[in-house]
Parts: sequence; structure tokens; C-alpha cells
Amino acid sequence: MSNEGWLWPQSWLLKAPNLATVEVPKLLDMHVDLPQWRDSKGVMSMFSVRGAWEALHPRGNEITWYHIVWFSHNIPRHAFNLWLIMRRSLKTQDRARQWDVGPNVDLNTLCCKLCDAQTDSHEHLFFECPYAARIWILIRSLGGMELISPRLHDIISYLQPIAHPRNARSVIGQILVAAAAYFIWVELNNRVFKNSTRSPEELRDAIIVTVQLKLLLNLYVMKLGNKPKDKICLATIDENSTLWHRRLGHANMRLIQSLASKEIVRNLPKLKFDQHFCDACKIGKQAHASHKAKNIVSKNRCLKLLHMDLFGPSSVRSYGGN
Repeated sequence: MSNEGWLWPQSWLLKAPNLATVEVPKLLDMHVDLPQWRDSKGVMSMFSVRGAWEALHPRGNEITWYHIVWFSHNIPRHAFNLWLIMRRSLKTQDRARQWDVGPNVDLNTLCCKLCDAQTDSHEHLFFECPYAARIWILIRSLGGMELISPRLHDIISYLQPIAHPRNARSVIGQILVAAAAYFIWVELNNRVFKNSTRSPEELRDAIIVTVQLKLLLNLYVMKLGNKPKDKICLATIDENSTLWHRRLGHANMRLIQSLASKEIVRNLPKLKFDQHFCDACKIGKQAHASHKAKNIVSKNRCLKLLHMDLFGPSSVRSYGGN
């Protein structure tokens, strides 16, 4: 500004001609100048990058299923795949174009590689395809969804009311659905690009193992209520220093103790990590003993066996500075 008028750069005026029509503010000598921001509703407030971003960034309608996909206990690659499914963004055959498959392929002859019955789509693959439906029937009881049909819409409709707030039933159900969708999509791609197949039972086993490992790495508080104790089966893992020593790649106990005391590693318990050597560490730290030095030549004729240490002392500085 100069002499109560704007001095906009010419390049700015070319890109935004309406700048010339902005009212020039009145500057008062007795007040400190403060940058302010007028939002889309005409409300004046202190300028912030966040406020400008919220005002300028286009926002869509809030979706109702995001709690099912994005939650703290999800498996990231499974959640991302499920997010693409919910947005109908996977490259299924019903969304293929001629340039996706080449000029010599007839789009009308494409069939689902899992059942060879019809063109695949999001609705068909998850889980109306006979192959995918078989997998869903095999695993749905694990999440208490025995009565839910193999249709993605029905599954999401069941999970939406229980997805928030979280409980053990909803977490297991969401992890199970995301894992099933992920492994079905991987199986489809393996059949297309690697010419390898797995039966529904093999895929079920892979899904169950994945879900079990995820649940074992997270602890959940279960409210058992008045359920009889003879009908409850619980499994626990005894946390000890040796187990964490192996989990962290046989790290030094003093290092693990430091990590735990400073809370550098998430969920690392504050146990007493006494210094000791496991069998694997003992074998890994073994070193060959060198031959004793001799000042005389013990060989008295040619071609006799001679033992010699050909290495050392090394002149290369180690990482420790020695």
C-alpha cells in the first residue's frame, strides 16, 4: 500500500483482476496493524494457515463408513485396499477401457478369474462371486456374523452401528472383513499375472492366521459379565526379558532397558532386563582362536603343512574409533 492505495504487482493483477476492486483498509497510527482473515461466511478472525486451508480447500460430504476402514487397530495395507473398494476405485473388469487391455482383447469376453462366470466388479468380487462367497461363509462365524449374507452392502450395514465406539466384536469384525477383501483381491491378481491358484480353504487359513497375529499384538479389555467361567477360553503371552530380547533382534539387554525406561519403543513393557546371553548370541559371538606365535621355523623340508595367521593387525579404523 502507498498513499492509501494498493500497489499490486502486475503479474498478480493479470491472474486475479478482482484484486483492484478490494476496498483499501484505513490505517490508524494509534493501532498496531494485524493480519486478519475473512472466511466464506464473512466472519473476520486472526489469520492462520489452517483457517485459510479450511476455507479454500474443497470439502466433500462426510461419509458414514470411514469408521469401518480407518481405525487404530487396522492393518494398513488391508485398510487402504478396503478404502479403494468403498470408493469403487479398484481396476475391475467392468471399469476397464480398451486401452487398459490392448486392441486385441474383446471387453465383452472378459470373465472373473475366480469363477469364470461373468465380468467381475466390486459387487461381484466382494462377496457375490461363488469363490468369494465360499470364503465369507467359512470365516464369518469368527466375527459373530453367521447371519450376514455374502454381500458387501449387507456387511457394511451390519458393521456401521457397532463401529463406533469400539469394542472387541467390532474390531474383530472390521479386521476380518478387510483381511478377506485384501486376500481375495491378491488372489485375483495372482491368477491373472502369476497363473497361481489357491482354494477357498487355503485362503481362509491365510486370513485366520493374519487376523490372529494382529490380535495377538494388541491387548483388549474384555467385559465378561456373568458368563460362566467353564465356557470362557482365554490365551495370554507371558511378557519376559528373553522374549523381548528375541523380538528386538537379540539386542543388548542394556539397550533394551534404556529403550523401556525412556519409553522410546511403543508398548515395550518396563521389565527388568538382566544382562545374559542366549544360545543364539553365544554362537554368534564365538571367534576362532589364533595360532600361538613362534620364533622358530618348525618345518625342515619342502611341502610340509604350514599354519599361518595371514590377517592382522588391521589398520582400518572401526566405527568405534579403534
